Amino acid sequence: MSKSPSPDEWFQIYRIAEKHCLLGICFHGVECLYAQNQTPPKKLLFKWIGQVELCKSLNLLANEKCTELQEHLDAAGLVSCVLKGQAVAQYYDQSLKDLRQCEDIDVWIKGGYCTVSKFVQQVCPTTEV
Repeated sequence: MSKSPSPDEWFQIYRIAEKHCLLGICFHGVECLYAQNQTPPKKLLFKWIGQVELCKSLNLLANEKCTELQEHLDAAGLVSCVLKGQAVAQYYDQSLKDLRQCEDIDVWIKGGYCTVSKFVQQVCPTTEV
């Protein structure tokens, strides 16, 4: 960049990245700027680093849960596929893969509503579907 962002601009960048769930991905860019001595204010930098480390931990947990879910569905004889989020992350560049912010696990199960409802009732009986 031709000039380093001002402290206010750094906070604006952080807020935009946070709003769009891109704190980890944008931090990768911050790391590149760090080599050019263009860094956010220390207080913001430490907050950002903390969020990135949390993001990495949550991605590891989500990957484990996706594997467990897929194994559980396979064992029940259901054909399924993890969609979006964690599945798409596998196509990210290695340096970005663990930096995306994850939330839920989306899964498609072959067989439609009746198949899924029957499976849910076997695993976790409920009166509400």
